[in-house]
Amino acid sequence: MIPEIYLNPPSVRANLVQGLRGTFEDGTGSSRGISNEQDRSRLLELRKLCDVVVTDGETARTENYRVPKVCDLAVITRSGFTPAESESDRKYIELRSSPALAIQTLKDWSYERILLEVGPSLIRELIAADAIDQLCLTNTANSEANLSALGIAGATLLHKEVDGDTTFTVWSEIQAE
Repeated sequence: MIPEIYLNPPSVRANLVQGLRGTFEDGTGSSRGISNEQDRSRLLELRKLCDVVVTDGETARTENYRVPKVCDLAVITRSGFTPAESESDRKYIELRSSPALAIQTLKDWSYERILLEVGPSLIRELIAADAIDQLCLTNTANSEANLSALGIAGATLLHKEVDGDTTFTVWSEIQAE
């Protein structure tokens, strides 16, 4: 069962996994190599609580994104993206704008619960634009949360949960460096 802190999502929630030495990806450029079963399970639970998952074109291509069955998929891209085949009847949205404008566009289109699954550079950009309400960070392999790697000068820790070598944290009131 997912902890209660996750059940009432804010307007814009970011979810990210971080491994040893503050890394956000493995040698192939994917987060899969630093993720684990607990992280993937939590990701799927977070998707059930949102209206739209937002990622960037590079992440979508690297991770072979498809439209989820439980929410729409929006991809911020300059060069376009074709999702992997899916049995979902949910919408695919392509956004060709800055990340901050893309988030505002989704809000204008009445998306109330946005889940960001983007890389650290876009997280930094969106934090600098004050566009993220909450950060859900998973640390694997007994690693420690390194918020400065995301351009965060300060944040309020709302929740911390340890499951073996995996730590889940939830942060709000995020201030850019």
